[in-house]
Amino acid sequence: MKRNEDICRLGITGGIGSGKTSVSKFLERLGMTVFNLDEVAKTIMRSDAQVKFEIIQSFGEQSYHKGLPNTEYLAKMAFKEGRVEQLNHIVHPRVYEKIADEEATLVSKGIHIVAIESALMLKNGRPNHFSVIALIEAKKHIRKERIKARNNMPDSDLEARFNVQETFFNKDFLVPQRDVILTNDTTLKELETKVEGLVKHVKNVCDSLPRSLG
Repeated sequence: MKRNEDICRLGITGGIGSGKTSVSKFLERLGMTVFNLDEVAKTIMRSDAQVKFEIIQSFGEQSYHKGLPNTEYLAKMAFKEGRVEQLNHIVHPRVYEKIADEEATLVSKGIHIVAIESALMLKNGRPNHFSVIALIEAKKHIRKERIKARNNMPDSDLEARFNVQETFFNKDFLVPQRDVILTNDTTLKELETKVEGLVKHVKNVCDSLPRSLG
């Protein structure tokens, strides 16, 4: 993702079932613009003809059904067959271009703080274009219960997803005094209170940065 010196970014990351989306919804209620990279990627996979062509070339005709991404098949190929990086290599450059365009529009309207949700944020280290990163955590058994209640994912698929994601969240990459860890093991009300504190922290960090938001 390209650096935009007029944008102060909050990164939201965490494993499947940790509560990233709940955090993002609370942020939106508090007036912050949130981009979910997974949702942006899905939109691009549906609408970008070149992306569609490259995915079919790499993963086969089964990748699409009636013109739409075969998400079950692609998830199996990515997580059970170990081809996450291959899929990301096709989709992510277009995702970052889309986010950059959206950020430029926000800046033109005088908005300088955004949140970006992504499970892969810490996979290869801490991206330096984020001013704050919030890592959302929850106990594994709680995460499993949430996922099964949400979409009844088969145990084998769930374990494959957990195994792939285990290496994504190295706390050593986080910056003390700037990045935060939010534990989401209890109620949504408690999580909401934590998110309110997170927003205050982000605004303080952003206010402390020069206009070239580094």
